[in-house]
Amino acid sequence: MIVAPNLPGNYFEQLNAYDVKYVIGEFPVGPEYPASARYNAVATGNYLIHNFRHTDFMITRILQDLTPIHVDQGYCRCNLLPLKDDHFITSDAGIFKALKGLQPRGWSPEGRYLLVSPQDILLEGFPNGFFGGCCGVWEDKVFVNGTLAHFVDGKKVRDYLGNLGYEIVELNPGQLEDCGSILCL
Repeated sequence: MIVAPNLPGNYFEQLNAYDVKYVIGEFPVGPEYPASARYNAVATGNYLIHNFRHTDFMITRILQDLTPIHVDQGYCRCNLLPLKDDHFITSDAGIFKALKGLQPRGWSPEGRYLLVSPQDILLEGFPNGFFGGCCGVWEDKVFVNGTLAHFVDGKKVRDYLGNLGYEIVELNPGQLEDCGSILCL
């Protein structure tokens, strides 16, 4: 885990209390873009996905063995839910296009990526939020901040996750709300 140096002290206390290993990044998170997106990258076993014009250097340094995938979206993790075996759900057409361009030898992109609408996703102060910002993954469970019943692409998401063997845990009965992503430590 790579955290901003200006992470509030109570979070450092919690990370230490639960013995969560972390590295402190080089630049603070700021209140506005692009400083607010420096740590909003996605790392899988194979890929590091982000807008590398804004990525904190510590992320690219520590994860240098991963294949970098540049996307123009700075809020990459908020827009992209990484799943097992390099499957993804995104609500960003640019990220979807970049992922579909991946074609390692012997590997088919078909069925690995699902593009969903950001419509119906709440984010205070904005017309809509992002799908990845509503979700988190722990083992074979996908946690969702809201219920897919209120989401225009809810059935599509439910079917996709079901085909991958995920259990969906809806955390409240309301509309999906972007909370900046759910990270399970």
